[in-house]
Amino acid sequence: MNRAGKGFLQPDDSTLKEIAIPESATGTALHEDRVLVRRDVRRKSFRGESDAPDTGTVVRILERKRSQMVGTLQQGRHSLYVVPDDPRMPHDIYVPPSRDTGRPARVGDKVVVELREWESRHTSPEGESSKSSARRMPRAVDMLSVLRQYDLPLHFPKAVLAEAHAIGSTVDPRDLADRLDCRRHNVHYD
Repeated sequence: MNRAGKGFLQPDDSTLKEIAIPESATGTALHEDRVLVRRDVRRKSFRGESDAPDTGTVVRILERKRSQMVGTLQQGRHSLYVVPDDPRMPHDIYVPPSRDTGRPARVGDKVVVELREWESRHTSPEGESSKSSARRMPRAVDMLSVLRQYDLPLHFPKAVLAEAHAIGSTVDPRDLADRLDCRRHNVHYD
């Protein structure tokens, strides 16, 4: 799906052409969901097939690619909602107050929202705020948001850490030849 909400279906059968799904026909489908689509019937011109792309309508979502969204918690007139970071998500997500242990999420915090059932594209989806990120360190929060948005691991596997420890922390002077040594530079997120 693109930022305007239009979708493009890649059929399982590679011999079939891509099917364009207008924003009004995507239903509650999100980017990279696996969906069932009814292809629209096209009238043939007098000369045969037209060059217009095939179009269709999402009939059913077979599998959600992502069940979580990352966004910024906001306060509405009567309820809390999350504005998703992903511009391909066209709706805000309404959430009840967080029941997460630890520091509760505050307005302006980055949060991870677990999507609930979403029946109609004409209503905003509901979700459950599952995790909150501190807003003190914006770059660190952005990195954490990216990791959670794309469901990337937050920690290195034990085997990777063991291999890194096996290499050690000493540097052979020969390895410094023709290189700029930046080990004394302080790297931080602010």
